[in-house]
Amino acid sequence: MYRLLIAFMSVFFFFVLNLFANEKQGLNIVVTSGNIQTQKMAMVLSMMTLYQGKNVNMVLCSKAANLALKNSINVSNQSPKALLQAILKKGAEVKVCEADLEELKSDSFVLLDGVIKSDNKKYKLASPNIGYEVLSYLE
Repeated sequence: MYRLLIAFMSVFFFFVLNLFANEKQGLNIVVTSGNIQTQKMAMVLSMMTLYQGKNVNMVLCSKAANLALKNSINVSNQSPKALLQAILKKGAEVKVCEADLEELKSDSFVLLDGVIKSDNKKYKLASPNIGYEVLSYLE
């Protein structure tokens, strides 16, 4: 299991290095997975992108939409929610799918500061930014 995790992280590290070697402007990322490790990887790659001075545009849908709620559980400073709050402070643009807010019976008043409600259809970036790498963490 440990070796698999190391191999997984190495592949993503190589991907991020390649991303910046291609001089992309930033990263568009869609997260729908409720898996904690998958959510963490999305946040780590987003943070690495921000540290390189690039832009991050993230959309949280489906099970990942819970991360954007103020009242969701934040168990440690390394939880996906804590990492989300850190990337928000670094300037990432984070949206949550409007359809998922309706399903959660929530509205934009219960979102973390800096998270905005997307008016896009579920699981879709309306117009991905040209010059940005696109990653999807779907379930």
